[in-house]
Amino acid sequence: MPSITYRSYLRLPELLACQTPLSDAHDELLFISIHQASEIWLKLCLHELTAARDPRHHLEGGRQVVGGDQVARGGELV
Repeated sequence: MPSITYRSYLRLPELLACQTPLSDAHDELLFISIHQASEIWLKLCLHELTAARDPRHHLEGGRQVVGGDQVARGGELV
């Protein structure tokens, strides 16, 4: 089994290949990067909200173990 590296775990070559501007506009790479990052944060928020609905993630008394704080932090970043 090949060793796992930061680069391979995050699949950096594939990830970084997704930022391909269609024009020569200097700010286009910034636009693409910001909007792709926002989509990733929204995906994480959805993941956390889905987990928060799962009773397996609740303590006795119904208090949630996951969800709220992570979603709030993700929302601040988006």
